[in-house]
Amino acid sequence: MKKILGLLIGVAILGASNLFATTQEQALGAIKQWLADFMQAGQYQRFFLYPPTSDLPSSLDDYPRYSTPCPKDQPHCSKINTFLLSAYGEFYKDYQVQAKGMCLGIIKPSGALEKGFCLKDFTEPSFEDTPKQDIRLIKLAMLRFIPPTLTSQAQHKPVVLEFRIAGKEGFYLYRFREFKGWWHSDYDDFYDQLRDDPNDPYKYPLEAVTNQLLEHFKTMPRIFAFKGESLQNSIDYLVMQDTLYTLVRSTPKPHSKLGDLVCLSILHQQQIIGRSLCLEDYQQAGFKHQGDLLKLEFSREYSNILQKLIITLKLQNAQFYLDQLSGQTLRTDPQTGVSELLQSPLFYDQNQEDFKHKAPISFQKFTQMWQENQPR
Repeated sequence: MKKILGLLIGVAILGASNLFATTQEQALGAIKQWLADFMQAGQYQRFFLYPPTSDLPSSLDDYPRYSTPCPKDQPHCSKINTFLLSAYGEFYKDYQVQAKGMCLGIIKPSGALEKGFCLKDFTEPSFEDTPKQDIRLIKLAMLRFIPPTLTSQAQHKPVVLEFRIAGKEGFYLYRFREFKGWWHSDYDDFYDQLRDDPNDPYKYPLEAVTNQLLEHFKTMPRIFAFKGESLQNSIDYLVMQDTLYTLVRSTPKPHSKLGDLVCLSILHQQQIIGRSLCLEDYQQAGFKHQGDLLKLEFSREYSNILQKLIITLKLQNAQFYLDQLSGQTLRTDPQTGVSELLQSPLFYDQNQEDFKHKAPISFQKFTQMWQENQPR
C-alpha cells in the first residue's frame, strides 16, 4: 500500500482549521481520481462522483475515525486519530445507471493518505466504531448494486464489512455479511474470521479487499449452511508420537441463533490440518485418543435414542490418515439406564478397502471430500 499524499493532520488538530479543510479537499480529490481510474470512467457516457467538496464536514468530530487510547503513564496525552474518507460514483450508459463504485481512503496518524480499497457496484459506506467482546471493530454498511438487465430492474442488497482494529493503524477483515432483504432479519455471513480463520485474525488486511475476494467468499464450499453468530472454542492439547497437537471443539455462543451445531478441528503449530469438520443437528462432539489412533466423535440424542458418527484417524509418519468411518445407534432404557446397541454401520475401513495401503486417505483429503459432499 503506497503513500501518495501528505496530509498535515497534526496541524489541524492543533487548530489550523483552514489548513484542515484544504487537506480534506485534496484527499477527496485524490480518492475520486482513484475511483475514476478504477471504474475506467471513460467507457461510460457520463458519470458523477460524490460527495462534492462543499459537503465535507468542517469539524474533525464529524469525520469517521478511531482514536488510539493514551498510554497508562500518559493519561492526558493527545489521542492519536486515524480518519476514514470515501468517494462514491454513479456511471451511466443510455441515460441509465449501469454501474456504481466506491473507494476508501485512510488518513494515517502521520498525516499521510493511503489507499484502502475500491469496489465496483457498491455504494458509499456509512461508518460505525463498534466495540464487541473486547474486540474493537469498525463497521462499513453499504449497498451492493445489482445492475439492470433486459428483464429486470436494478436492485440493491444491504452489505456490512466489519474490520478488526489492531494496533495504531491496522484494519483486518472480521466479517462480510450480506442481508437478503431490507428488514435485516435474514442474512449470510460469507466470511467470519472467528469461524473461518480462528487462528489468523490478521489474514486479510483492509487493502486486500476486492470484488474478487468477496465473490470468492460467496462461492467457497461450506461444511454447513452457516448463518448468524460466531462460534466459541474449547481447546485441549495432545502429544502423539512426540508431536504436540491442538484439539479444538467449537459450539455456538450462548443465546446464538444457530441451534445445534458442533465443529472439531486439529491444529499443528497453530495451523489447522485440513479443514474443520462441522455438523448441524448434533449436540455433542469430542476427541478420544488411544495409541496411534485419534477418534473424532459426533453425537445427537432423540428421546432415548443416541446416534454417533465416529471418524477414526491413524497417525503415520507425522500425518493423519482415515482409518475408519463408522456409526452407532444405541437405545437407553430410561428406568435402568442400560444402553442397547441397535446398529453399528461401518462406512469405510482402510484395512478392508485399501489393505495394501496403496492409496491412503489423508485427513486433509478427507475433510475436503467431506466438505464437497455436504448439502449447501
